[in-house]
Parts: sequence; C-alpha cells; structure tokens
Amino acid sequence: MRIRYIIINALFILIVTSCKNNDTTAVIDNFDCQSVKKLSPRSENLNISIFLDLSDRISPIRSPNPAMDYWKRDLEYLKSIVGSFQNHIRNKRVSLIDDNIKLRVHPLPHDVKDINEIIKDLDMHFDKDNATLDNICSIYPVYMEHVERLYETMLAQKEPAAQNGNDEYPGSDIFGFFKSNVKDFCIKEGHRNILFILTDGYEYYRGNTLSKDKDNKSNYILSKSLGQWGFNASNYQSKLENEGYGFQLATSGLEDLEVYLIGIAPKQSWEQDVLLHYWTNWFQDMGVKNFQDGNGVKYIKEADLPANIDNAIQDFIYQ
Repeated sequence: MRIRYIIINALFILIVTSCKNNDTTAVIDNFDCQSVKKLSPRSENLNISIFLDLSDRISPIRSPNPAMDYWKRDLEYLKSIVGSFQNHIRNKRVSLIDDNIKLRVHPLPHDVKDINEIIKDLDMHFDKDNATLDNICSIYPVYMEHVERLYETMLAQKEPAAQNGNDEYPGSDIFGFFKSNVKDFCIKEGHRNILFILTDGYEYYRGNTLSKDKDNKSNYILSKSLGQWGFNASNYQSKLENEGYGFQLATSGLEDLEVYLIGIAPKQSWEQDVLLHYWTNWFQDMGVKNFQDGNGVKYIKEADLPANIDNAIQDFIYQ
C-alpha cells in the first residue's frame, strides 16, 4: 500500500512539473520570441533600467480605472520594454552583444518574500558567452512571472485596508532614488543608458517628505498638496510661471542618462499640465540627456491603454 502511495505521488509531481514546463513554453510561444523584427544593424549597447512605482496608484480600490487596472497596464508596458530589448539583442552580431536590463523599486518593500532574489533575477546582463536564443527568450517569462507576483503580493497585503478606507501603501521614493542611487544603478560607461519610470506622476513617500521651501520647491507633489498650495483650474498657469513651483534638485550630471516616464494619471484634467511642468523641468535641471531640447514632454506618456503605447516604446528604444 505504501509503495502504491509513493508511486502515485511521484506520478503527480511528474505531471505538475510537465504542466509547468508546458506553461512556460506557451508563454514564450505566445510572445513569439522565435521570430525577430528586423532592424538596421545594431551595435549600440543598451543599459535599460525599469523603475516601478508601487504606491497606491496600483490599487484598484484607491485608484480605480474601469477600462483596465493600472497594475495590469504596467505589465503590458513591461512586455513592450522587455520585448524591444530582446529584439534589439537578436539584431546584433553575437560578438558585439554587451547589453543589460534590470528592475528597480525604491525603497524595497520589506514585506514581500524573496524580494532580494526577485531583484537579482531581474538584473540581467547578456554578452557573447550567454546570449543564446534560449536565454534571450527567457527574459520575458522571467520578468512577467516575478513582476506579476510582486504586484499580486502587494495587492493582497494592502487592499483589505483600502477596502476599509485606510491607506497602507507607503508611497514610492522616486526623489530619493535619484538623489542616492540613479548614477550607481542606471548609468554604465559605453552604453546607451535608459531609465523607464512607471508612475502616475504624483510623488510621495511616507517618512521622507520635506516641507515646501521658500522658493516653492519640494520633493513631493500630490493632488491634495496642490490644493493646499492654492492651485486651481483658473490660476495654475500663472502660479507655475511666476512662483517657481517645482521639484527640488535631487542630483546633477545626468547627461549620460535618458528617461522615459509612462503612466501620468492626473486626478483633475488641469493637473496634467502641472505634473508635466514638474517632471520636465526636474529632468532638464538634472541634466537628463533627452530633456535638453525643450521637447521633453514627448518622453512623458499618459496612462494610456498599452496598445497605444507599444509603438512609442519601440520607437524610443530602436531610435
């Protein structure tokens, strides 16, 4: 009887393992990694970083959107970024491959199991020694599995409180990331350095919010803070032009970094102009490469449906 039990369990494990392998293959096939979009000959080395804003913007309760939840949009944006990175490598001669892609969250959520392993798994480097088709095609399923689990874990932990009207999302410290980490984490010599930021445009992290200074500069911006500062639909333009509102300078010398921000979601329509003012001026003041020509607004996208963002992401990476 015991032998029979062992055999049955062994068969069950074998079947489950087989199903998981088939699922992984199906994911890769669905992404169609086996085909490749032909580009002009690639020689440029990419160093792509992706920053996830895990604030309450990802909450279907606190930030609802009937068309498509914001966290699900993020997954599709990631698919476009990762897919374009894979295609970039596929268009290079193997001997020239020296490309990187990594995920960043700041600060790291302390209550997500194995968060350190997740970040390590999503910090990938490819060169002539490991750029096999299998390894390249594994980027997408690994990213999707880890990031989807990260979002689902955060939502499972925080949404019960949101359901009761409480906010347990601490925010996301984009300002602190630029102040302390962006140069070390996102800039690599001899590479085209790109930082994608997935955020709604509001900046806040609990415990690291400075008061607005005498020059009306702050390290945060929220819809409610705009109201507290006297902004409204009729006066916001004059306040931005005449009163110096914007982010405090976090760092400088980012001439070797390009930034692409996706997901702007203003609470009120006029706040979009305010958010664009804050972010474009901030990136320009810090020296971000693609914000120096006065057209930085084209590198900041609203939280549009992923189908409408996909081509823009590809064009940016392939330029």
